[in-house]
Amino acid sequence: MAHVLDPVAVELERILRPHGFRRVAWKYLNSEVSAVVRQIAIEKFRWNAPGMHRFRLLIKLYLATGAAGEFVFPSLPGRYSLVLEVGDGIFRDDESAFHLLPPDPADPAFLAGLRAMVEQDVLPFLDRATSLEGVVAPLEEASHRAGRDLHTVPLAIALARLGRTEESRFQFRRAAGDPEAVRAVAKHHGIDVDN
Repeated sequence: MAHVLDPVAVELERILRPHGFRRVAWKYLNSEVSAVVRQIAIEKFRWNAPGMHRFRLLIKLYLATGAAGEFVFPSLPGRYSLVLEVGDGIFRDDESAFHLLPPDPADPAFLAGLRAMVEQDVLPFLDRATSLEGVVAPLEEASHRAGRDLHTVPLAIALARLGRTEESRFQFRRAAGDPEAVRAVAKHHGIDVDN
């Protein structure tokens, strides 16, 4: 059955396929570098009124963390930890912003605007995240754009799972929030932030 967002999904596939992304339903995965899985997903707004169709693109970065991690990808060995999940509104200084689909979902001007945003903002952002070290700069950029810490604790957990204790400790120490809660999470992952 056709969905009103199908033209968006098709256009995204046209844009992303040459960059190594493969489509799975409304998600586009790039696992060319097994250390980092990059994902772009179409997320429908849950409270659309009749006749209104809003959506956003969710941008996710997963780091390979060996035998530990919350996520698996069928075509890849090992497990992965999610270290970033943000909406594409972050590139418009409003992380929670949604796109409003025009009456004609295949409107060339609308799809051209979507293409420009993906090619000028999303892909350059994700292109830098191709290794553990390469993930840090885009994470810092996303946090700076959002005006808040988006990644310190997830990155610290991923580093701990990889046995990179000092780097993990550094990230846990930078984490915003209740220091006791951060210590408890760190301790759960084998990191003593006070040492």
